[in-house]
This record gives sequence, C-alpha cells and structure tokens, in this order.
Amino acid sequence: MTAETKTSLAEWGDWTETTPDDMAKFHRQFANFDRPFEFPNGRTTVRFLPGTGGERTPFTCVYSHWFTMPGGMRRAITCNLRLTGDPCPICDRLREINDGGTAADLRGAEDAKASAAYYARGIIRGMEELGAQAVRLTPGLYSDMKQMFDNPALGGDFSHPTGGFDVLVVRMKKGDSSKYSATASTVVTPLSKEKPSRLPDLSKFARVATPEMQREGLALLGGFAAPRPAGGPRAQDLLEER
Repeated sequence: MTAETKTSLAEWGDWTETTPDDMAKFHRQFANFDRPFEFPNGRTTVRFLPGTGGERTPFTCVYSHWFTMPGGMRRAITCNLRLTGDPCPICDRLREINDGGTAADLRGAEDAKASAAYYARGIIRGMEELGAQAVRLTPGLYSDMKQMFDNPALGGDFSHPTGGFDVLVVRMKKGDSSKYSATASTVVTPLSKEKPSRLPDLSKFARVATPEMQREGLALLGGFAAPRPAGGPRAQDLLEER
C-alpha cells in the first residue's frame, strides 16, 4: 500500500480491509449469472477476462434510465435510443419535461436521464471456485481502467489471455459516497490453468426495453403532461403505436 493510498484511507476514516471470511460471505450472493458483482468496501483483486466475439476490450457499456421505486429500491430500464437507435419514450418524456416542466418536475426527472454503466468479466481472487463473474464498474473506475488498458506505461491489456495480470481495486466508502482506485499487479497471470468453463453473458444487461418496461418508466416519472411538441409525437403516442 502506497503512502498516497494510506493518506487517502486516513481521510476516509471508516474504511477497513475486508477479511477473507467477509469476502466469502459477501461474494457468494453474486455466484450466479443474474446479478453483477459490485465491489465491496475494501480491497478486491480481480483477473479480468478478454472480450469475446471479436471485442477489442473487455468492457461492455449499457445506457439505462434509473428510477427510485417505493421503498428505496433502484430500477434500471435500458435506453433503447442508445442501445439500438430505436425511439425511447422515456427520453421523449424527459425532453417534454425539460421543455415545459416545473422546477419540481425537473428535479424529479434529473435522476432518470440515461446514464452509462460498464461491465466486464472477471475471476474474483479468493473466490475462484465461483467461476467467472459479471463485474460492474462505476464510470470513474471504468475511466481509470480504460486508461490502464490503453497505456502500456500503466500496465496495458490486463485481460490478455497469456500476458494479462491481476488488478487490485480499492473501494473507500464514506456515508453514501465511494472512491475507487485500480492498481496493476506486477505479476503476469496467464489464464491457461484457470480458463472458466462458462462465461457470464454481458448482453443480458443490455436487453432491449419492452413497451411494458417503458410504460413502467413513464409511470415512475410521475404525472407530468406537457403540451404536445409542434410536429412531434408525445411519448405515450409512440407506445400506443407499437
């Protein structure tokens, strides 16, 4: 651990290193292909896997609209406009709110703007028996790892089958905020002896939103009803035409 990291940890005083037993308990809930692994507070080491199907990088980007459900749970609905170029009634409704909504409307809609989430496949050190996992990266962590991937001086392609290496991810959490850092290992870890028998399908995190999902998103945006834009359809009209 570098002096810089120690200083940063001291500033985030409630940070503690995760013990192997804690990691085992935490990670087991992600031992399936339905939920992505999200980094816990502390240190996690991951051997990321190369992209499949000709993908140049190990990363997959998905744009989603996020909503807060009753009870505080978060709900993501894929933005079809960003995914496939098809119309997205939620985007249309957000534009209507932006053009004619009240201050309260605008505050409520701000969180629902399409935002990026990034995923990659990886083997979690200490939990190799779980196999390859779908790993969710925050935008900031993705940016740091993309720089590492593209720059040999920072480590280069950490996902390479034979020349890749482990990456240490540190999450420092304070209240509702978290800071992440990624550090390249100096030891090459070839995948020849631990090639997973199954790979999580990252495309499932980019499922095209159905009209039913889009109606749900429109309902969660609330009862805003802006005038129909001149020459353009309303969001609800697009759904009713399908």
